[in-house]
Amino acid sequence: MALSTKEFNIAICFHGESCVYDTAGNEYFYIGQDRKTNNQIFLPANYQILDSNEWTEKWEVFNGNYKYEVFQTKKRGGYSSISVFQNGRKLYSAEATKYIYNCYD
Repeated sequence: MALSTKEFNIAICFHGESCVYDTAGNEYFYIGQDRKTNNQIFLPANYQILDSNEWTEKWEVFNGNYKYEVFQTKKRGGYSSISVFQNGRKLYSAEATKYIYNCYD
């Protein structure tokens, strides 16, 4: 899945499917890019699907004291949001404004 908010582009992959690998063969799950500065973050594939049912899915990935969370409805043209937390405090949350690739379309 790849999507954008007004501030960030993100890509989320599932093990073995369109994932990004470094030169040592390590797989990355979450890739974020600041749309103004082009700064990027690559987080290893240490994610967990927090909640999944027939209507929604929510993923979490951790990097030190930071938690990155993505929520998505499983219907065509559905809703997705991105949230970032530090030590449990929400720093950022936004609805996706553009889909580059959606798993459920």
